[in-house]
Order: sequence, then C-alpha cells, then structure tokens
Amino acid sequence: MLESIWEKDFNMKTKVGRYITEQFYEGLKDYLVNEKEEILAKAYEMGRKSLQEGYTELNIIEMYKSAQLRLNENGLEFDTKEKFNRASRYLTEWLAPYEVRLRSYRDMIKKLNTKNDQLEKEIENRKQAEKELQRSRAYFQTLIENAQDIITILDHKGIIRYESPSVERILGYEPKELNGRDAFQYLHEDDREKVLKLFAEVVANPNLVHTAEYRFRHKSGKWVYLESIAKNIPDSMDGPVVVVNSRDITDRISNIRKLEENKVQLAEAQRIAKVGSWEWNPGIKGNELEWSEEMCRIYGVKPENFDHSYDTFIERVHPDDRERTQRIIKRCLENKESCSFEHKIIRTDGEVRTLLCMGHMITDENDKVVKMIGTGQDVTEQKEKEKKLKEYSEQLRKLSARIERAREEERIRISREVHDELGQMLTVLKMDISMLNSEMREMLPDDTHTFFHNEAQKVLERINVIIKSVQRITTELRPEVLDDLGLKDAIEWQAQEFSNRTGIDIHFSSGISDTDFLDDEQSTTLFRIFQETLTNVLRHAKATTVDINLRKENNHIQLIIVDDGIGITQKEKEASTSLGLIGMRERTQLLGGSVSIEGEKEKGTKVVLTIPFEKTEKNK
Repeated sequence: MLESIWEKDFNMKTKVGRYITEQFYEGLKDYLVNEKEEILAKAYEMGRKSLQEGYTELNIIEMYKSAQLRLNENGLEFDTKEKFNRASRYLTEWLAPYEVRLRSYRDMIKKLNTKNDQLEKEIENRKQAEKELQRSRAYFQTLIENAQDIITILDHKGIIRYESPSVERILGYEPKELNGRDAFQYLHEDDREKVLKLFAEVVANPNLVHTAEYRFRHKSGKWVYLESIAKNIPDSMDGPVVVVNSRDITDRISNIRKLEENKVQLAEAQRIAKVGSWEWNPGIKGNELEWSEEMCRIYGVKPENFDHSYDTFIERVHPDDRERTQRIIKRCLENKESCSFEHKIIRTDGEVRTLLCMGHMITDENDKVVKMIGTGQDVTEQKEKEKKLKEYSEQLRKLSARIERAREEERIRISREVHDELGQMLTVLKMDISMLNSEMREMLPDDTHTFFHNEAQKVLERINVIIKSVQRITTELRPEVLDDLGLKDAIEWQAQEFSNRTGIDIHFSSGISDTDFLDDEQSTTLFRIFQETLTNVLRHAKATTVDINLRKENNHIQLIIVDDGIGITQKEKEASTSLGLIGMRERTQLLGGSVSIEGEKEKGTKVVLTIPFEKTEKNK
C-alpha cells in the first residue's frame, strides 16, 4: 500500500490520526457498495471530530485521495459515474461541518464589515454635520445681520443686550447705541403698561411666546408702530433672555385707518344712494352670503341678526318674483355672466320694496366660479316716480293728441270758411267789377272808358291771384283730396305738387288699391308726417330723387320715404332741437305706431312710418 503525501506531512501514524484515516477509508468503501444514509450520518460526525482535532479542508482532501488510491489497489476502482457521484456525496458530508464553520465566519466577517461601514458613515456624517453647523452659523449670522426685521435680545429686566443692524434703518439708532439701555423707556406712554404686562408673562413662563403692537420712539422723535413677537429662552449661552423679533407696521396701521375711513365713507355713500353691496360664495357649505350695513337696512334687518344665509335672502324675495330671481341667478352661474334685474322684496316689517340687483361673477384660474359680488339698490321711490312720470307722459300724449285733433279740426274749419266765404266774396267782387266795366262803357267817353277798362282788368287779375292764394292756403290747411279720395291719392298728389315746386324727382309706388280701412285720424297723421318728411328733405337732405312706397303688412300700414341726399347723422337724430323729428315720433306713438329713421353719409336717408290698424273683413 502506497503512503500518501498527507501521511508524510502530518505524521498520521498516531493513534488518532490512524483512527480517523481508517474511518474515512472504511466509510467511503462501505458507501460505495451499500449507499446507506447511516454511513453519511457517521461521515458527518467524523467530520466534526476531525474539525475538533484540527484537521483542515486540505487535510480532508488529501485523506480522500489516499483512500481512493487504497480502494483502487484493493480492486474497488472508480470506473463508473455512479461511483464518482457516491464518493463526492460522501466527501461533501464529511466536509459539511467545515462549511458550517466557514458560513459562521462569513457571517461574522459580514457583520464586522457592516459595523465598519456604519462607523465610517457615522464619522463622515459627523464631519458633514460639523460643516453644516459651521455653514448654518454663518447663514443665520448673515440672516440676522441682513434681516428686514429688528432682532433684539433682552435680559429679564428689559435691558437691551443686542440689536440687529436693521434697527438703524427702522428706528434710526446704531445697533450698539441702545445696548445696556432699558427698552421700555422708548415706548409710548399709552402702550407701556400693556407691553410691560406681556413681558412679565413671558419672563414668568419659559418658552412662552407673546405678540404685541405698540409705538416705539424713533431717534428723530417721531413714533413708529412695531409688531413684536417675544419668546423666553431660559437656557441660552448668555443665561435667561427674551428674544424679540420686531417689524415696522406703520404703513399697515396707516392703511388700516384709511381703510376704516373709506368703509365709513362707503357706508355713508351707500346710505345716501340707498345702494347696498353683497358677496355670495355659492361653493361654500351653507351658501355663505355677506351683506353691507346698507343692504341690511334695505331689508329691515340688523347686521348682527342676519344669519348670512342665501336661503334667508330667497325667503325675503316677493313670491311673485322668487322663481324668476332663482332662474336668473342659476343662469348667471351656469354661463359665468353678469346680471342686472329688478325684483320685489318683503322686509321684516312686511313692507314691500323694489330692488335693482346687479351681480358679477369672479372665477379662478380654472374658470370655476368662486364668488359673486354685486349691489342692491332700493329703487322703490324711483319706480313710483317713473310710474307717475309715465302717467304724466301719457296724459301729455293724450293732451297733445287732443290739441292736434283740435288743431286739425280748426284747420278744416278755417279751410272751409276761407274757401266758402272768402272765395265766394272774391268771386262776387270779380263779377261786380266785370258788370261795372260793362256799364261804364255806355256812360263814359271812349278814351276815358279805355283807361277805366284797363284798370278794371288789372284789378281782376289781382283778384285772380288772390283767389289762387286762397285755394293754395285752403289746400295746405286741409287738402280736399285727402277727404274725397283717401290717403293714397293725397300722398301721390302732394308728392307731385312737391316735385313741381322744388324740381326734385319723385317716384311713388303702392300695392294698396285704397285706404278706406284707415280712420280719419290715422290718415291725417300719416299725411302730416309725410308732409313734414318732405319739408326736411327740402331743407336738409340736398337730394335730387325721392322714392315713396305705401304698403300694407298684416295689420300695419307702412309709409317708406327714401332720398339720395347727404344722409342724416346720429347726432342730428338725437338733437333736442330737431322738433320736426320729435313731432313725428310723438304723432306716431299716439296711434301706437313707430318711426324709424336711418341715414348713411352721402347715400341718403330712409324714413319708415308704421301704424297699426284693426283688421276687418274688408281689409283682411
């Protein structure tokens, strides 16, 4: 039997060595033949024993090679894959205790490495913290020195120990100028007692924080309003101190006072104008509604008794207007649009008032409605005045209509009297002169009669001129054609007369065969307005052509006059001196009609008269 290298190097001739070597050999030989679990279990136990005896993994490998050589010498060769796999399992089980020990060593090394990593990180973090602390100290020092507010450190007696540089900018003192002085001697006497009390509470309670507003004397002598926050720090490096952070709020106080003054002025203005303001937040639970004092007064409720509820507002709307009001508000919310509407309310004392409500939507960056603001004006007296004014206006219209009718009747009467009496008298006078001329022919010599005849002819010619003037005057007072033939023929006749007199080309058209469906007042009004329109064309239009159209649509009659003149302007239409236009509108309104006047520069003017009439079987 060959002696292995392991036996030479480790002197395995000892009893223990021979025992372990022999056990390894016998066990391997037995497992190659029988392959029992009990053999592997014994191999594991022998592995633990070899581990205890100081055998290394290398010793076991050498022992495995020696056993393999012996088995070959004894005829048990490793000639199949199965035998090699069994030998490998046996060796693995013998080395299993070594693997357990190696794993524990690895875990221990891993833990040590982890501890070392943590220690290194802790050292690095500590170094980083020291650097951050240094930077923080520099940073906060810079903040203090450049702070807009004044940072003050007081001892518990109120003596100033430190003032930040901003004290010079706000109060005019150099930072060290106030050190060692009593801070309370610079306070306004009206504020000193209040601040002393708060300071005493801060000193008596560690970590207590107090806020106060007070006046501090500026170096120039004026008073500066400060807002200060004080905190007691009992365990600072300099002992117990109070740190005070102070901000200049002089401008804020001034603005607040101005705001209060403006509120008073606004409230007074609202009271005088009877206009209240409101703000509604529909998105807030409960539909929060804010009313100004004047709004509360309009509704007859005291501000402290108003529950700021949208439902209360709706309850105060008159039942006749409630549904309409809710519908308008809903539409405004959905369309995000402003609104203006009138509605009646019932005050707490039962009085009914009329309000003009105007609202405007406020939206956020996402176009979502966040609130609705607006005003409510009590227009009850105004509505009463408008009602009376409307009544007076209606009375004036009726009076104007009556006067116009009386005037037209007077024109008719005068026209008839002038035509009948003066016309007859002139005719009789003409006949008398003619007869006298005939009689004088026999009574006077020829030469004298010739002179008398010539003079009589001159008188007759003058009488003829007077007769024509009388006819013209009577026609202008009341054209007979209007009474005899109706409105259509009267307009056509008047248009021809106007064309003959002025040289302006007139075109008249009509789809109406007659105007018997109009009463005398309607016909006269349309005719007089037509005359006034032609007069305006002559005076102002500088036109060369006028188109006239008379037509009937449903239960309305329309007279349309279009000229090609310079065109009426908006200013001319609205001028208070345009009495002719005003008269046209008034006359048309008396009959329930309307007048439309539109002009375009250098393209002429269009006048449309529209008057309703009652339908009958004749004019349907």
